Amino acid sequence: MLRSRADYFRARRPGRGRQLARQDRDAILQRTERFTKRAGIGNGAAIPQG
Repeated sequence: MLRSRADYFRARRPGRGRQLARQDRDAILQRTERFTKRAGIGNGAAIPQG
């Protein structure tokens, strides 16, 4: 589980299919945080891995 934006940006992504630029990863993270917050899942900051 990643607990911060810094953790997310440092995380390796082997086998994910394509490389993402930091800007793309930031956009994905923002959408994920918004979704988890709206869905009432956790505090909207933790990023599940798997």
